[in-house]
Amino acid sequence: MGIVLQSPAKVNCTLRITGRRPDGFHELRSLFLTLSAVESLTITPSGDHTGRDRIEITGETVVGENILEKVLAHARRKVPLPAMEIGLHKVIPPGSGLGGGSGNAAALIRWLNGLHLGLDMSGGEVGSDVPFLVSGAPVALVGGRGEGVEPLAPLENRLSVLVVIPKWSVSTAAAFSSFDRGTAGRTMSDRDAEREARLVHTALAKGERVGLLPNDFLPFLGACHREYAHLFPVMEEAGALGWGLSGSGSAAFGLFPRGYPFLSAAAGMNEFGWVRKILVLE
Repeated sequence: MGIVLQSPAKVNCTLRITGRRPDGFHELRSLFLTLSAVESLTITPSGDHTGRDRIEITGETVVGENILEKVLAHARRKVPLPAMEIGLHKVIPPGSGLGGGSGNAAALIRWLNGLHLGLDMSGGEVGSDVPFLVSGAPVALVGGRGEGVEPLAPLENRLSVLVVIPKWSVSTAAAFSSFDRGTAGRTMSDRDAEREARLVHTALAKGERVGLLPNDFLPFLGACHREYAHLFPVMEEAGALGWGLSGSGSAAFGLFPRGYPFLSAAAGMNEFGWVRKILVLE
């Protein structure tokens, strides 16, 4: 009998790069919002007597090492684990900026931590978005490389999220390189970025329109893909409270009041030839 785990994702309601660390990584300040689970993991004991894990993926294709392999490798440095068979159903294409892979990792980590083996993994061992998704917070102010997670008052009962995934994907490393070249190290202060994120959170909690959401990657990605400039006015006209880019892209999203009739607008977006998938998440 398999154990089925629901795998969450996220959008960034704000995303500011506030500096560069000595280890080469960037400091971030971001307002994260958890999305409803659209992917799942099914875990069963493995019958492989060699002790090797087996991960079978359906849906979207994942190239190279799967993040679940990294989770199991880190866990086994602390405790012995039996070989596992994991069925992973992917809905979110890699390179979408929605934390699909991070959500897969978080689901597995939360399950492993719940076995009371003494693991207590935070998720920072395998990815920057993972600690937020491991935390289980519906919405949080996230800082550092992603390890600083401050839960805030939930918004999920007030918002519906319309996610538009284009046919192109974005390399996070390439996005950071573009940012570094374009800004020459000039960044918003962490204090100002935190204040901005809290103001956006407060406005959304009140049901106020905030418009285009701040994301330091959008100027660079928007210059490469003018399609965003056509999509965001459609979000606005459809009644979104806020709209923008998630993570380093490529997915865009709109935040709508819960129960607002925006599905006709979502259907109309299917007419854009560059749209690969549309997710409507309550």
